[in-house]
Amino acid sequence: MDRDSSGLVGVVAIVCIFALMFLTWITFRVLEHRERMELIRRGQMPLPSSMRAMRYGYGYDPDLYANVQLRRGISVTFIGLALLIGLAFIGYTPYDRDEIFGHFVPGPWLLFGIIPMLVGMAQVIGSLVGGGRFRAPPRGFGAPSYGEGLGSPQSEESESSKKPPV
Repeated sequence: MDRDSSGLVGVVAIVCIFALMFLTWITFRVLEHRERMELIRRGQMPLPSSMRAMRYGYGYDPDLYANVQLRRGISVTFIGLALLIGLAFIGYTPYDRDEIFGHFVPGPWLLFGIIPMLVGMAQVIGSLVGGGRFRAPPRGFGAPSYGEGLGSPQSEESESSKKPPV
């Protein structure tokens, strides 16, 4: 490969990555549209887009939404931190004869770890301002497990009547 075409590989890679993300987004939109049309064809009323959040367990409760956002923010923050630590080794040069330790040269590749870390921190701060607290999810959060439906006798038992495991 000669010097004139060495930048071409990078440009093609970037175009392919963005094209793949765009095609994924288009695919999800098409599948969502097909699902909606199939529901209408069968005579069922599809959920409006504002109610789709109810499928994922947080509905319209602002306190519960803030806690979900807090958990997401913590996850994104630590993913960004892990990327930042992993990418930091790109700029590390081992020691030479004159140096005891190697040296670190920061570069633009660190942005791929810094940006998600800061986005996650913004989510955490936003959820704490919105009323999120560090606590366990409420009972019944998400989909019910097998045998614990909404009206089952197991879900109506009080906490005091349950026996501790032996």
